Amino acid sequence: MTDPISLRDALTGHDTVISALGPSGRGPTTVYSQGTAAIVAALPPSARLVVISSAGLAVPPGAGPVARLLGRVLHHVMRHPYADMARMEQALARTRLNWTAVRPTGLTDRPGTGRPRVSIGATERLGARTSRADLAAFIVGHLDDPRTCRLPVAVSS
Repeated sequence: MTDPISLRDALTGHDTVISALGPSGRGPTTVYSQGTAAIVAALPPSARLVVISSAGLAVPPGAGPVARLLGRVLHHVMRHPYADMARMEQALARTRLNWTAVRPTGLTDRPGTGRPRVSIGATERLGARTSRADLAAFIVGHLDDPRTCRLPVAVSS
């Protein structure tokens, strides 16, 4: 849904939106950037927006040579979705909205650990996998956390 007017009707009365938009494949896409732009246009300036991005979008500075190599391979394979995620995050940074881009590592259906690993600013290397339960718990548990505002946050189990 990329129509801000229809989204505005759907979002009326809500002060927080969690967006898990994503494409169905690895080809060219604008679903992240255009979908998020529509959400931003539909929200009041005081709203809170949390978007799901990917930890693969940036390799932490302290990552070793293997992690950097795997990051380059992943960026090649996922170049179209990652390019659109980057556009989405850049566009969010230009807004005045209270946003957070949550960047989980590879998602699994394993049970949650109850102790997700977190890097505010997405600058530290975390685990390779994130259970969906840990991701959901982190998001819901940090909706009001001012430390995560206007930043990417990497999450893993």
